[in-house]
Amino acid sequence: MPENTSRHQGPVQTSAVYLVGQPAQAIERPPSPPSPPSPGPALCRGVTLLIDELPSMSLDDPRVGLPPITSQTTASTTHLPSPVPSPPIDLDKLRPEGHTVTAPPSPSSRPVDDDHEGWSSPTADSTFDLVASDRLAGAVHVLNAEATALASLATMYSTSACARTAFDSAVSVIARNQARPPAGDGGGTLVMIGVGKSGHIARKLAATFSSLSLRSSFMHPTEALHGDLGLLHPVRDAVVLVSFSGRTPELLGLVPHLHPGLPVVVITAASDAACEIARSLRTMREKPMSEGPWRSSREAGPSRTGEIVVLPAPIPTSEVATLGIAAPTASTTVALALGDALAVVAAKEIHGGTANTAAVFLRNHPGGAIGSSFASAVSR
Repeated sequence: MPENTSRHQGPVQTSAVYLVGQPAQAIERPPSPPSPPSPGPALCRGVTLLIDELPSMSLDDPRVGLPPITSQTTASTTHLPSPVPSPPIDLDKLRPEGHTVTAPPSPSSRPVDDDHEGWSSPTADSTFDLVASDRLAGAVHVLNAEATALASLATMYSTSACARTAFDSAVSVIARNQARPPAGDGGGTLVMIGVGKSGHIARKLAATFSSLSLRSSFMHPTEALHGDLGLLHPVRDAVVLVSFSGRTPELLGLVPHLHPGLPVVVITAASDAACEIARSLRTMREKPMSEGPWRSSREAGPSRTGEIVVLPAPIPTSEVATLGIAAPTASTTVALALGDALAVVAAKEIHGGTANTAAVFLRNHPGGAIGSSFASAVSR
């Protein structure tokens, strides 16, 4: 079709593309961008695509047209020249002058301390900053304070006649509590009571006693006043109260509601004379039972009063003086250790020795690493 520069009044059906109302012009290919220069020695040679140069054509050229529509489209194939092999790379030329490449240092093969298998300590030439030093000094100070408190407690129960008598009485209370009466339906339950951090200690002690088949449970003093007192049997059961000060308000509020026939062991840092809980217990038990809440109860229990044992668990230095804060640390440690000693000694006496007690414990503890080690020993 000859070139036509006149304005068209409407679209014309043709295989070429027209702009309505615009003169037809030839479309030129934009020039290819120049290749950037390659600075220095090239590591890879570029691959050039060789494509036949397309001639400039006018939209009015009859040779320009759309490809015929067929049911299948055949993809065109572009043939690329084979890439030219790259020359070998000389690393010495790429390395800056005067630069020596060294291998990183090998990891330390220092053996682990035999005294602490599996734990590695810093090398002798390691330095700690001031913050780390202060942290470690503080940690060692707390550990020494608690270790000193435990050593002091052990010394007291080795030398003090009063402490030794109290411990012996406490074991007797537990042994009678756990014994099966000749015509009864089984022994009683040792009920641990405490609040706050002492409550956590009491709860843990209940778990330890139970694992040794010494029937035990935990009772919160507030919940006791809201119905849980019904768990206590005035004939069979016994109570262990844990109070560092010996005057915990929640326990003092519970004392008037404990049956006078219940034996009570008080683990406290206060002396027998200074323990307000023990004093309140004795005062309540001096009153006739007819004046108490059990005067019309069919479960009045025994007419005799239960034994009261004050088990001392003091610390040599107050936590405020040692740490600067009154947070229960050494006090809870000694209470827990004394309760553990009470559980182990009573269990060995009740079960008839260490071997029987160990068998009872393993029977009650089939889970965890303890149970796995026991199962492995039995299989062998």
